[in-house]
Amino acid sequence: MSIRIIIFLLSAALVCMCRASAPAQVAAVEGSGQDPEAALTAQYGEAYIQSRIRSTEQYLKRSGRIRQRLLRKLSRLEHRACRDSIPAPGDSFDSLAKLSRDSAALGTLPLKGSKLTDSLEKIAGFAAARSGRPGLGTDRLNALRRQLSVDQQLNERISERQKTLAGAAMPAGFTKMQRKIALAQQKTRYWKTLSEDPDEAEAEAWEYLQGTEGFDTYLRQDEAAPYGGLGNNATAADLERLGYQTKRQVNAGLQQQFGSQAGQAAGAVGQQLQEYQQQLSSAQESIAKVKEQAAAAKQALGHARQAIPGMGRPAAGAGKNPFNGIPFWKRWKLNYDFQSTRATADGLRPAMLNLSAGALFQHTPKWSYGIALAAGMGMGKDWQHLSLSYEGLTARIYADCKLWYGFSLQAGYEKSLRPSGRPYIAELEKAGDARVVETALGVLQDAAYAGIMKRYRINKRWSGTMLIGYNLLWQQSGLRSPFILRIGWEK
Repeated sequence: MSIRIIIFLLSAALVCMCRASAPAQVAAVEGSGQDPEAALTAQYGEAYIQSRIRSTEQYLKRSGRIRQRLLRKLSRLEHRACRDSIPAPGDSFDSLAKLSRDSAALGTLPLKGSKLTDSLEKIAGFAAARSGRPGLGTDRLNALRRQLSVDQQLNERISERQKTLAGAAMPAGFTKMQRKIALAQQKTRYWKTLSEDPDEAEAEAWEYLQGTEGFDTYLRQDEAAPYGGLGNNATAADLERLGYQTKRQVNAGLQQQFGSQAGQAAGAVGQQLQEYQQQLSSAQESIAKVKEQAAAAKQALGHARQAIPGMGRPAAGAGKNPFNGIPFWKRWKLNYDFQSTRATADGLRPAMLNLSAGALFQHTPKWSYGIALAAGMGMGKDWQHLSLSYEGLTARIYADCKLWYGFSLQAGYEKSLRPSGRPYIAELEKAGDARVVETALGVLQDAAYAGIMKRYRINKRWSGTMLIGYNLLWQQSGLRSPFILRIGWEK
């Protein structure tokens, strides 16, 4: 009986805790008499807008730093290249660097449209229409539109300057400028892609908004209704009110200008226009034939360039390592693994468990290089003689070459520092092994291995690894088997 009472009390307490942990926003909305769905629409709409603005501002901040460093390097290269020649016309890289640091001058640049801010404004308008709360993120959206416009125009001016120098015949430093610009563009694209990747809160807000009735229709209303939202059934009066020039206005202007002869003049103009169109169509056919011949000649030239040694090389900045655009600290992967070795038959060397932690640097999409540090722990001779002991540290360097389907070829070198006074070390020293070097901190041993590693996905953040390798120096280290089985995880 007492057990039932205890279970009942625990159930009642759990129900009270669940009710107390309900969202405070929904309770406040219900108490104020507002529509809960409209309030949640406004809440999720504002959360999505603020998240997109925040991530875009972070991207623009990083993009601005990349552009500042690029313009400093390009200014020095351009100054050296133009030292003994006439500077190319247009804005120099040095003037663009000064402009990018002048906030007053940047404020005078014309404002250009942005698809991102336009879409965020539509979302804000939908949330405001549903909840009656206008002005969601309006100030930050206006500031973001200005920042995106400045970023776009500065990048366009850099591209224009690059084209100007390409036509000015500057072989001394122009190739290096192209490489610098291509690398900066890779870095910018990386941060832009990262900023467009939504976090959990942003994904949840977008999912809720998409499930709201009328959301997709509201976002596509401008696309579905041309002529300023009037649709395809707009009258001539509606179009004239919006500023469109109609046929009636053109005819009235012709009547006022030419009087009663406007019809005859229009007919003559129409006949001349028809003759011009016929001549233009024949000229376009001739141009199309010339283009086909030019394309065939270009293709033949490409085959000839490939046949000649040293020709057909990619242009500067093209075909480079795509990982160069990723920041240095973002190219490292953390990995953890463990490996066990059997005890020797004579019982001098115990069974060992090596636990290691390392970092892998992604040099190219195919090649990576890593370092790791492992701690050795002895576990005794067998299950009847378990005994834990410290068996030294191991430093490892290795190279990894990706193959196919998650497989890779890995080769590495290890240096182990074993404690002095171990029986298996004494036996190796008696044998006069040249690879066993005694130091003040312990005894050094070498190992070299090569093997095949398989990577498999565990979840979004982690992947598993399994290495099957062969130790080339297993006899010098006194091991029972040359084979290595190493299981781990990679972040």
